[in-house]
Amino acid sequence: MTMTFTPTWNQPKLGTVPVLGPNPTNKQVKNKQYIESNNQKRLDGAIFLSVFNETDVRNAVQKAQGKFSGADIEIKTLLTNMIGSTVNITIDQGTHQAEDVSTGGFKLHFDARRPDNLCFHLYVGQENNGELKLTEVSFMRGGTKVEAHPA
Repeated sequence: MTMTFTPTWNQPKLGTVPVLGPNPTNKQVKNKQYIESNNQKRLDGAIFLSVFNETDVRNAVQKAQGKFSGADIEIKTLLTNMIGSTVNITIDQGTHQAEDVSTGGFKLHFDARRPDNLCFHLYVGQENNGELKLTEVSFMRGGTKVEAHPA
């Protein structure tokens, strides 16, 4: 076991929009609006899900081995587990969610989930030859973002 890809990993993950009853609360209305807005963002960015395939993701993780040497132990363990261990890491969404970069342009990430459901964001860039590369890995630990970049 290592990395497995969900059958819908390269499709937008859309939230279920609730059907509101005749007298919805403000919280219910806001929740519905949030889900609709989030779904639209995911649909708008769906093109990025088809840019890279499973082989691209596997190769990027393989090439990242040893490059996150100063990273949090959770991140180093995740990367190791993704290329060969008894732990099954699930890729449940491919490259998505264009985020602005302060120096210009944008970055994308894909989601990797451990068996305990802890989700990691693996941010990606491209080499000059077009190959996918990991540029950052992050996850949330008790409300605090933990991140690492290759050395």
